[in-house]
Amino acid sequence: DFEAVLCFVDSLNYIIEQEKVQSVFNNVYESLKMGGAFVFDVNSLYKHNVILDGYKEENDDEDFYFEWDVSSDHQGNITHHVVIEDKESRERVEEIHHQRTFSMETYQEMLKKAGFLDIEVYSDFEGYHEKCERLIFICKKEAH
Repeated sequence: DFEAVLCFVDSLNYIIEQEKVQSVFNNVYESLKMGGAFVFDVNSLYKHNVILDGYKEENDDEDFYFEWDVSSDHQGNITHHVVIEDKESRERVEEIHHQRTFSMETYQEMLKKAGFLDIEVYSDFEGYHEKCERLIFICKKEAH
């Protein structure tokens, strides 16, 4: 049993299926000592559906080339296409990443289903608001 479980930097956004996210929450709850805390962050729906849709970043200098494109299905799913080329070694890496997020309410429902009753939600390190980029959850397992 653990006093705390931390999960940051979009880790949960890489779990695409809601049932598997629920399984993570269930397992974390079971792993915590009474009174323990689970703290995690996820990208918000607003970030996935609005901010990142059509996002493109490119950098081409003498040593390397970098390209990052993001597309959204406007339902919480995004696809990242990343290309990195080391011009000196001529090594090229190309990756596709899929991420998904859910509404704040859906995360709360899943956390409650896992057993968490004391749940605090923050946005971008301040109080919750809808047009945030990141949701931060602090969930405590009840001390009996």
